[in-house]
Amino acid sequence: MSVAEGIGLAMVAGLCGVVFGALAAMVVVLQDRRQAGARHRRADAYVRWLAARLALSRACAAWVASTRALANERPESAYFDLRKEEARRARNQWYEALHELDLARVSLVILAGDTSLRSQLTRLGGIDADLIRTAIQADNPKWEQLMERLRAADVEAVQFVETAMIDGKRKDRGMETCLTRTVHLGRSIFRHWTKPGS
Repeated sequence: MSVAEGIGLAMVAGLCGVVFGALAAMVVVLQDRRQAGARHRRADAYVRWLAARLALSRACAAWVASTRALANERPESAYFDLRKEEARRARNQWYEALHELDLARVSLVILAGDTSLRSQLTRLGGIDADLIRTAIQADNPKWEQLMERLRAADVEAVQFVETAMIDGKRKDRGMETCLTRTVHLGRSIFRHWTKPGS
């Protein structure tokens, strides 16, 4: 093989390496963009679920407080109708918050693609109905117990979402490392094939 043929072969090999490297980089970049969009949608779903969970907690506390206030109000009082309307509005807001939480839970399970989330979200999203019922009774001391339970559940829900976000960032760093290694590998292959005497 003559020197001209060797140079031509090296140039063709280098050009093929550049083309294949560019194609591989393009595929990796497109895949990364697609995954970044999916990660963003998952993060939004986690945030929506947490907001719905915290809203349900507040709605529950408002419903119980307004119902207890209504129970303590005498029917002949000038404030009775106002208390009654307030309790009705708080109950409706609780039902709406419960509905929003259900929608957010379904959305999160679908976007995360992890069926094991279902049981975690059910456990974190639930508020004990028996405790609500007993806390509503005006003469029952379980009101404070319900409030403590709601606060603890809110903290647990926030920690759950924070952990999920941290895990998502770790996966992102893993993808960045893979992309960096692919680019370095492409560069080294290109250098090897374009090096004189290869």
